[in-house]
Amino acid sequence: RRRHAEHFLAFALDAQPELVRREQGRFLDLLEDDHDNLRAAVSWLLDAEPEDALALALALSIFWYTRGHVREGRDWLVAALECASPAPSATRAGALDWAGYLANELGDDGRPLLEQAAACAREADASGALALALCHLYQYVAELDEARRLAEREGDPFVLGTVLNNLGVVLTLEGEMDRARLAFEESYRIRADMGDVSRM
Repeated sequence: RRRHAEHFLAFALDAQPELVRREQGRFLDLLEDDHDNLRAAVSWLLDAEPEDALALALALSIFWYTRGHVREGRDWLVAALECASPAPSATRAGALDWAGYLANELGDDGRPLLEQAAACAREADASGALALALCHLYQYVAELDEARRLAEREGDPFVLGTVLNNLGVVLTLEGEMDRARLAFEESYRIRADMGDVSRM
């Protein structure tokens, strides 16, 4: 069981960055084909290696969201968060962020988890995770402006593209159409350069 879990943890971690690049469809299919193995790995790791369970759940978050396994993904993330160390880390912040985001997608109140994600990321000095957490809290342009600065400093195009998209949404709702258009256009350009067609 340990060798099985270690294999599928490595598989998911290798696939994770590809889920926002040009080959994302192929990697999503590969993860879907082995979904039962990935479930078994997370389940075993929850008791045996909780930190690895958290890393695996985080690595699978985009897959779960993109392929419609939203409730299952949220449940695995929450279970892993309960088992893993509460010490601040980029992994914990990312898992809290995705758990909150998926909760919102289900119509639940994900804000407490997103606020925990932001606090955890600040404590861990994890600017990429903080940028995404602030982005997913997007009620205020000020939060998104901070998220944009953090994303630009981090240099992760997926994070920056996501932040700019959400900034565009909030600016649209506030009637700032020129700024919204610029944010959407920049987000689109970044995503196109990455080959990420998931939200185009």
